[in-house]
Amino acid sequence: MERTKFLTIAVIALFILNLATIGFMLLRPPMPPGGRSGMGGPGAVIADRLHLDADQREQFRALQDERHEQLHPLNVKAGDLYTTYYILLRAERVDTARANAISRQIGQNQQAIAQVNFRHFQQLKTICRPGQQADFGQLMGDLTKIHKGSPGPRP
Repeated sequence: MERTKFLTIAVIALFILNLATIGFMLLRPPMPPGGRSGMGGPGAVIADRLHLDADQREQFRALQDERHEQLHPLNVKAGDLYTTYYILLRAERVDTARANAISRQIGQNQQAIAQVNFRHFQQLKTICRPGQQADFGQLMGDLTKIHKGSPGPRP
């Protein structure tokens, strides 16, 4: 009888714990949205570094949404191009002309991505007030360092 009583208490305790967990998940306040539209991640860091006010943050969110809409098809295209490019290596003899053509397409696509990003930051600069321009310049310097990367040891 001891074992049955113990198992009954354990099942009831687990049931109550499950109810409490479900209640917590349903009743807690929603998390602040992240990602591009919610100013999470890099967008929040940029907005903070530039000391954007509420109005500017709204404009920045709109810029982020626009940039995302422009970049998404380019990123999909980049993935498709790289897949096609590396699949060429499966063949016994690689079609060099086809590889060169795909390589040029990859370059053109990367150029389009760079132009979208450049225009995005150009537009961001226009929503900054004169007092924020120095912060913007510092931010661009930091982003340049990130994209430049450090040389590090060669493998």
